[in-house]
Amino acid sequence: MRKPILAASLALAVMTGAVVYHRAFAARLQEIGTNIEMLSDGHVRLNVINTTNLPISALAAVGTRTLLAKPATDRSVRFFDSVLNPFGPKELAPGKNYTFNFFGPNPPPDQLKRDVQLKAAIFADGSTWGDPEWVSTLLLRRASAYHYDSKVLKNIEQANSVGIPMRELTQ
Repeated sequence: MRKPILAASLALAVMTGAVVYHRAFAARLQEIGTNIEMLSDGHVRLNVINTTNLPISALAAVGTRTLLAKPATDRSVRFFDSVLNPFGPKELAPGKNYTFNFFGPNPPPDQLKRDVQLKAAIFADGSTWGDPEWVSTLLLRRASAYHYDSKVLKNIEQANSVGIPMRELTQ
C-alpha cells in the first residue's frame, strides 16, 4: 500500500518540479527579438519584440556613437520599466514590441559610428535576461525607488500622526 502512495508522491514531485523549472527558465532559453533602424536623419530606433512566452516588465538599452574624425564616444542609456512608470505601458506582453529612440541629427550620421544594444530585461515573474551588470542596474533602480517611496510614506505618516495637515506637506 505504501509503495503506490510513495510512487504517486514521487511522480507528482517530479511533475511539479518540471513545471516550476519550465516557468522559471523558459524565458531565459528564448531570445528577445530586436530590430535596429538607422534613419537618414541620424536617429536610431531599437525595436524590441517580446518573442518569449512571458510578459516583460523592464528593459535596459544602450546606444553608443563614436566620431570618426577623432575617437570620442558618447553613451546614451534608455530604460523601460512598468513598475517605475505608472503612466507608461504596464508590461510588454508576448508578441508585442517597444521602441527606444536614440541620437539625433547632430553631428551628421556620415561622421559617426552608431551602435545600439538591448542589454537586459526583467520578466513579470521576476526572472531575468541579459548582461548581469545591467540586470543589476534595473534591480537597483527599483530598490532605490522603493527606498525613497518608503521614506516619503513614513514622513507623511509621522506628520499625519502629529496633526500636520496634508496641504502643509505639499507646499
